[in-house]
Amino acid sequence: MSDTSYVPANFSTKARFMSSTAGRQAFPNIMQDAYGHKCMTGFHRYGRALGAVIPLEGVLMLAVYGHLVPPEMQERILIAAQLLLDKQDIEGLR
Repeated sequence: MSDTSYVPANFSTKARFMSSTAGRQAFPNIMQDAYGHKCMTGFHRYGRALGAVIPLEGVLMLAVYGHLVPPEMQERILIAAQLLLDKQDIEGLR
């Protein structure tokens, strides 16, 4: 994926990383993807991870309200999080 253009999420792509500059330009679309496609989008600046937009179900799981999230959605969120981290050097997160 190019850092300079927005690539819409689809069913097979549940996680992606993009530069913070590209993220600012595509933010409305990123929000729609988080809501509609349950896609996680991570942001980096000069290769260093900054943060991510995640679906609300992911926030519920982090806040110990996972019991409110259906098991199928929990699995999708966990897979997306793993995919997102696979796209980023974990050592760079510290």
